[in-house]
Amino acid sequence: MDDLLPLAILSLVHIGAFQIFYMATTNTTLQIIVPDHLRGRVMSIYALDRGLMPIGALTAGVSAHWIGAPATVSYMGIAVILMAGLVAWRAPVVRDLGVS
Repeated sequence: MDDLLPLAILSLVHIGAFQIFYMATTNTTLQIIVPDHLRGRVMSIYALDRGLMPIGALTAGVSAHWIGAPATVSYMGIAVILMAGLVAWRAPVVRDLGVS
């Protein structure tokens, strides 16, 4: 078990680096595509993700307790894929980000 500690620390460093990259990219993208007069409102909604994380963790914990961790991860993964599909379908500005 002690042999896994360096691997766990290295994994956490990588996760932190990717989280910083994600946050910077998302923040920049939002500020580019949102009109100036709506930027404050949109960024305040965007900032809610930090405040709502404990609710998601609670939901995941309760779900894992009742249906098991593998099923919880599967269902949450499906929910993320469905939400991404919904956003891509309903938000043309997001869908067309790659087109310049």
